[in-house]
Parts: sequence; structure tokens; C-alpha cells
Amino acid sequence: MLITTGRLIVSPKRHRKASHLLAISTQFTRWFFAALLAVSGGAKVFDLLGFFSVVATFKVLPPSIIPAASLALALIEIALAAWLFAGRARRHAAAAVALLHLFYFAWLTVALLRGFDIPNCGCFGAYWARPLTIFTLAEDAGDLCTTKK
Repeated sequence: MLITTGRLIVSPKRHRKASHLLAISTQFTRWFFAALLAVSGGAKVFDLLGFFSVVATFKVLPPSIIPAASLALALIEIALAAWLFAGRARRHAAAAVALLHLFYFAWLTVALLRGFDIPNCGCFGAYWARPLTIFTLAEDAGDLCTTKK
């Protein structure tokens, strides 16, 4: 017996194999983003003072709230990593990660449009200093596309 999916006709055996491959790739993507968020959030927490200075270079927040906002961003990343690792409510977790990356994308875009010279985008806290460039935006756009489910 053949199963039709749109114009494609697939045998049940091939359909199961494709479903299995999709499940594996989805799980790999979930674990990849969970690990990425855990490392990123952890790096920010381990050097909060360095991350405070990175956030300050964007010149968006008043200095009085930079420490609280920086800590909140780091903890949100760690919480999202735990949520993804747990595997509960996966669609909601993916949507939350996509929203976080959309926020980062907007934040970085505003800094680039304002012409700021940012020597460390803050993606991994103060540890792995990478300058803010158009390629940083492309990475966040790729993350947005990958996390949408």
C-alpha cells in the first residue's frame, strides 16, 4: 500500500524511515541549541562584570539597570537551555528560543545601524570576544530560521 503526501507517493517503509530521520534531526537541533544556550549563559554568569561592560558598549540601557538586565539575560539563556534539555513542551521552548534570538537580532541591528564600534558582541559573554559585524546578524538570523518549528 502506498501513502500519498501531496504529489509524492511514499511507501510505508520509506515513510517510517523519513519520520525517524526527522525525529533524529529535530532532537539533535534541540540538544545543539540547549548546549549553545547553556555555554553562552554560563559564560555570562561566570564573568558578570565583564558581561556588564559588554552590555554597556551597546549604549541602550541606563547604567543603573545594566547589572540586573545582564544577569537576567544570562539566566534566561540558562533557563531556556534547561527547558530544551528537558524536552517538555518542545514547540513552546523553540518559540521562546526564537523570541530570544529575535530580541538579540534587533539589539545587534540597532547597534550596527547606529554605527557603534563594538569589539565584543557579547554572544559568549566576555570570554570569546568577537566584534559585532554583519556576519553576527547572519548567525542570529540563521538561529531564528533553525529554531522555528
